[in-house]
Amino acid sequence: MFVTRLLPAAALALGLFLTASGASALALGDPAGVADKPVEPVYLQKYRVRDQQIEAGFVPEETVIVLGEPPKVAFTVKNLSDKPFSYAFGGDYRGAGRHERFKVSALDAGADPLRDPVADKEGRSFNGEGPGGLRQVKPGDAEKQELDLGQYRTFDKPGVYTVTCRFGLEENFGAEKAAATVETTFRLTILPRTDENVRRVVGRLVGQAGRSHKEVLAGVIAQLCSFARKQAVPDLATMAAEGDAEHRVAALGGLGRFTTPVAEAAVLKALRDPNEAIRAAAAAALGEMKTDAAVAALLGRLPGEKPAVAGAVLRAMGTTQSPRVFERLEKALADEDADVRRAAVRGLALYGGDRAIAVLKRCASDEDLVRREAAVQALESLRQPLQAQWLQPLILAGRRYGYPTNDGPNPNEALRLLRMYAGDEAAPAMVICLDFENPAVRSYYNYVILGALEATPSAPKVTWHNDPNADGTPQQIEENRKTLEKLRAWLAERENARRVEEGPMEKLAARLGDDEFEVREKASRELEAGGTAALPALLRAAALSGDAEVRIRARRVMDSLWRRWKTQLPQG
Repeated sequence: MFVTRLLPAAALALGLFLTASGASALALGDPAGVADKPVEPVYLQKYRVRDQQIEAGFVPEETVIVLGEPPKVAFTVKNLSDKPFSYAFGGDYRGAGRHERFKVSALDAGADPLRDPVADKEGRSFNGEGPGGLRQVKPGDAEKQELDLGQYRTFDKPGVYTVTCRFGLEENFGAEKAAATVETTFRLTILPRTDENVRRVVGRLVGQAGRSHKEVLAGVIAQLCSFARKQAVPDLATMAAEGDAEHRVAALGGLGRFTTPVAEAAVLKALRDPNEAIRAAAAAALGEMKTDAAVAALLGRLPGEKPAVAGAVLRAMGTTQSPRVFERLEKALADEDADVRRAAVRGLALYGGDRAIAVLKRCASDEDLVRREAAVQALESLRQPLQAQWLQPLILAGRRYGYPTNDGPNPNEALRLLRMYAGDEAAPAMVICLDFENPAVRSYYNYVILGALEATPSAPKVTWHNDPNADGTPQQIEENRKTLEKLRAWLAERENARRVEEGPMEKLAARLGDDEFEVREKASRELEAGGTAALPALLRAAALSGDAEVRIRARRVMDSLWRRWKTQLPQG
């Protein structure tokens, strides 16, 4: 059953004059006393949904704004009952970039409707679905969702508008109809961008920024920059030079949007600040500015900066996309600090283009797994195809014989990339990484590979027993062993069909079964020295060789490589 409540007519009439501050009210020319004694309209109304009572509505942040300010409302649901209240939310924003479950209309003073900024010629907007779920509101609590009405209607000139917002409360996804429809109508007044009005809003936002922290602070700075544009620079420059580090960092982020002399000078000064966080924020701002002076200043900070700031400088260099920074980014790939090397890779990804991609592909085959992992992720961000052999050392580096501990990096990310980008090679590339000699129920390494395999197209379907808290029964272990043998046979069939050409590493792997002990030992040493280049041959030997000596020695070499590689990547 639909339940709808509208604001009383008296409240609508008063909405023209109501605002969060007396100054805003006076700007409309209120009669004396009205702004001093505001009458608050009732935006929240009570609704009965099945056996529960809630209070809900759309509460405007301001009912009087200046042209260019975002008209915001907070969709609010307060649970008045004695048990949790749930409603479906989401699954509706990928197409238009806004929540399509909300329905917003607006009429100007002549009762003409405002246009939808994302609708097509027929007035339709695309509902692209996306993640969603049930939102739960505890008894006595209130749930709020902020909306920018400018995403739904185009407010492009001063005037008085009648705005109506609706949301259907559905008890679950796919419900035939809403259990209740929340509806609020109010008046929104948009004032012209006079110098006085702009100064008033800028002053309010600067004050609000000074009182805000974290995500709220970042949002206020973004709003200040969007609304005031270059007029925000003097206040941002002052904030960047004074006060605590959090507010200075936020202000520098805002200054990066502008290239005025005042903005540039403020950021260049901050780049010499004794505080590392300030210098890093200044570097990021210079990267966004992309001016000649910004590029020169960034180049002047390296070498000599501490790793955390050096990383910010390298990423900023990439953001500038200036040809002057390319050699410095490439040189930083060999830095002794792992975080700096990662930042250099990220800088190359931000730089983009064929030249950077060629360097990143070389890094993806690197013996340095820090560069390798960062390069693979960078190539993914650039939508480049990924090769299975780039990822296999990262999988092996994340091998754990027991359940998750801090004995090495997690292989899940490499497996995800393999599943998503290796196509038909994904499944065999995963299977060949299995530890075929370990059917243990506690084997985390085999467990995560088989979990990824289960979600991989064209992969064989298998059963695997896993329990992090028990050794498993003999029957479970035997069934796991049979699963590994089944996968080994599947892999052998595929590998035989491929007829891999025998290269130097394959020849060395074959010598692991030589009759002469010294030959076997020499082959083991040379394969270990081969590192990542030897891994494909070692994996094939350990999985598919009919010679037990070859399988054992291949595993020993990979154990040595694993001990070397796991220390290069983050633990966890």
